[in-house]
Amino acid sequence: MRDARISRNSCSNKNKNYTDRKNGRKFSRMEEIHAEFVPTKIKVGVWLSKSLWKEFRELVFAKHGNFHGALSYEVEEALRNWLGLHTQIHTKINSINPAPRAKQVWEQVKDYIRQRQGFVGQQVTLELLTEAISAVRGSDPRTIKKWLKEFQRYRLIKHIAGHVWEVV
Repeated sequence: MRDARISRNSCSNKNKNYTDRKNGRKFSRMEEIHAEFVPTKIKVGVWLSKSLWKEFRELVFAKHGNFHGALSYEVEEALRNWLGLHTQIHTKINSINPAPRAKQVWEQVKDYIRQRQGFVGQQVTLELLTEAISAVRGSDPRTIKKWLKEFQRYRLIKHIAGHVWEVV
């Protein structure tokens, strides 16, 4: 009798497997229910301080009166607010202490000058800088003007007189 009960329980609807009509994959009823109600959510595990988590849970409970769905909702809202705060144009997040793009391009320009002359002196001519920028970034006059301005802004070069620039 006991064996019959076990086999009867093992055939209950909650453990029954179904076959997906599209791709023939077998799935359980619980997977179907979960996919139906939470199609775009994932479970995330993080380490938080006990006091912060306790304070957060107390606030959520005070606000909603229970935890059913409220913790997920409030964590999502907190993340949305944090992302909204930190992805504004004036507070754009970059990697920690990134090398400015001008510095990277300047290194390419110096490499070009080094290959052309064999060395990079303290002073270079405007013609040589223009040629190097043209080779590295493009020959459009606006591009050359932009990179000369950027190099000056980052104090990589300094205009001395006429067509002579100092490499700082």
